[in-house]
Amino acid sequence: SSTGENMAVGNANGSFYLYYDNSQKLATTSTGIDVTGAISSFGGGLQRSTFETVGNDLVLTSNSDASNVSPNIIFKSSTAGGAVAERMRINSAGKVGIGTTSPEVKLHINTSSAGALVDALKLDNASGATGTEVGMVFENGLDRMARISAEHTGSDLGPLKFWTAGTIDTLTERPRIDSAGNVGIG
Repeated sequence: SSTGENMAVGNANGSFYLYYDNSQKLATTSTGIDVTGAISSFGGGLQRSTFETVGNDLVLTSNSDASNVSPNIIFKSSTAGGAVAERMRINSAGKVGIGTTSPEVKLHINTSSAGALVDALKLDNASGATGTEVGMVFENGLDRMARISAEHTGSDLGPLKFWTAGTIDTLTERPRIDSAGNVGIG
């Protein structure tokens, strides 16, 4: 082989190799296809998508050289025997939509079950032991401002606790609703 050679090699065992500039870029094996480098897909116009490994990271990229195009990364799947449908997207503004094609905030979860209560988000601390607590924190970019949490206390299976910051980054529990519906303040 000389420098800069491009070639395809087929073997008797059915394997196939593709070389570009004397470097193997694609190989078929008994278990699949091995690719060296990025996999790129060019759509109509100036749109391009890539799928590559960078260090230990899997990188999916959707970009466009056109100023009037805002590419999205879209994930689709189907149920057994069902039609393929969009499940999640990341739009060009970095907003994630689950159940919506038009996310309006950083994480937009939409369900469509009219007339029914639907759990659209689950927060879980899988331990299940007494004293286990799970919640969410509200920050302003620098300091914790508030928290809502639920705790497994043993006798009370789920007080819902509300916390606010009395001083910078120090949260204090304020009202609590116990499993019987009683509200405790202070």
